[in-house]
Amino acid sequence: MRRILPALLVLIFITACVGLTQAVPLSSEPAENTSEENAAPIPSAVLETTAPTPVSEPALTATPVPPPAHWYWVVENQTNNIIAIDPNGEKRKIGTLPASEAENFYQGFPLDPERALFFTADDQLHAYLLTLNGMQPIELPADTVWGPDATLTRSVIAGRLNDHILFTYSTQEGVMDGFYPESGTLLFIDLESLAAKVIDEAAYMDRYSYGFSDPRYWFHASADQRYVRYMNGPADRAEQDLREVDLLNGEVRTVYTTNSSPYYAYASPQGDLWYMGRSSAVLDVNGNQMDFDGESQTFFPLADGKGIVASPDCTGTCELKVVTPFGSAPDLTFSLPWNFIDHYYPDMTQLMPDQDLIFVGDSLYYLMDTPAFAEQYPNWGFNDVPIFRLSPNGESRLIGFYSFDTSEYGFPVSPDGRYYFLLSPQSDSFFIYDAVEDRSLTEFPRSADVTYYLNTVRFSPSSIIVGWNTKTEGDERKQFYLAYSHVSGSSLLLEGIGREVYDCSDQLDDGSLICWRYSDQDITSALLRYDPAAKEMIPLMENINPIVILE
Repeated sequence: MRRILPALLVLIFITACVGLTQAVPLSSEPAENTSEENAAPIPSAVLETTAPTPVSEPALTATPVPPPAHWYWVVENQTNNIIAIDPNGEKRKIGTLPASEAENFYQGFPLDPERALFFTADDQLHAYLLTLNGMQPIELPADTVWGPDATLTRSVIAGRLNDHILFTYSTQEGVMDGFYPESGTLLFIDLESLAAKVIDEAAYMDRYSYGFSDPRYWFHASADQRYVRYMNGPADRAEQDLREVDLLNGEVRTVYTTNSSPYYAYASPQGDLWYMGRSSAVLDVNGNQMDFDGESQTFFPLADGKGIVASPDCTGTCELKVVTPFGSAPDLTFSLPWNFIDHYYPDMTQLMPDQDLIFVGDSLYYLMDTPAFAEQYPNWGFNDVPIFRLSPNGESRLIGFYSFDTSEYGFPVSPDGRYYFLLSPQSDSFFIYDAVEDRSLTEFPRSADVTYYLNTVRFSPSSIIVGWNTKTEGDERKQFYLAYSHVSGSSLLLEGIGREVYDCSDQLDDGSLICWRYSDQDITSALLRYDPAAKEMIPLMENINPIVILE
């Protein structure tokens, strides 16, 4: 089933990568006001790729209060001790994992610099709160489901309100007949009382299919994080519910019921506005509902109660209208220089504060004919999905592409939708795009004779880290990490580091990177710190496995 669903889903949903409108070196100057008419994006600096050399950093203003130490959580091999390690190599033993749990797959989630939520399993599910003071078990209810089909692989935190956590893991396989994804248990966890309750046993989330496995496609948190909206379906898939859970108390209510697959339900990023395609209904979580002619038009929900209305199967230049179905805001009309098909990228399509619309089109693979617009870009790949920035005054601009080569599991877009990792229009570079300031933050050249395999794009409040592997026609392989610091506004590129380095997951305020090395032949697994000044990897602890599983 896991091999069949991805192939089917690609026919419905495409993924892509995006780049700049100009293939020119980019500067690191601050952005100007881009809300003015005809304002152009501000380029940034291209990084050299000859060696793992950091970009020079400007002097930082001292902060009155130093940031808290960030601790990393590992299980020591042989002893099964759970160890907390800080970036300087200080270690604290906080507990020991039972052997029956250590031999199976486990998954952890950092909550803040000094706490993590940890899940393990033997013949049942176990949960722990990890702190510097110890390993505290969380009491799970007797009706917590764990069986042959249950797995912690790609389990996720579906929502969080302070110390109230919504956690989900898969317990049921997807169903081919009717086209339904996997479903699983939703646990509401209170970290203050160290107790949990089951609030749903059949919450949908596709954990394996290309383009659908980003949890943001399935779980939608309100702007204040209090409510999470999601789709539920029983084992027979007879009816599917749109549900809302209140993270203040764990109470759940049903908003709407449909009899079609959740793949045909489109939601706004906050889940407050929905389009049920097979039911031809537009509705919100406040009880408003209207019929919608799904034959001649399609509807894509946006944030703030707005949505895009367009004619499906439009060719040439297509009109997109942003409307407010249950409000009085004036409509906005945009001109898309591209064919339009009913494929939606909810985390990448958004109305910006300056009223520009970032819209994701379809790749040439899905189009009956090639729009004239594509002739301006001779390196346009057959599977490259274009991303446009459209203005209400009728102007349009190709930002770049979202390519099949650059995302395995989810969308390379930050949780707040501000930052994208994209491919340039000329297909000659990858870059990090700031959608609010309409500019590139940093760029990495792309060679036509090299194949790129994206591993991870990690967004945090302090940095963005991109990791990928490359392979030449002669089968020469290299590994790269590109880190952009929001603290200093500078970038760091590591090139050609050993393939045993599995992932660099965090950048510290001084520019150094925290990386993980998995065992490879005679090399033991380790937590590492890359020192950009010395240009070396410093082992912090060896012979360990990370608790926070890295994909």
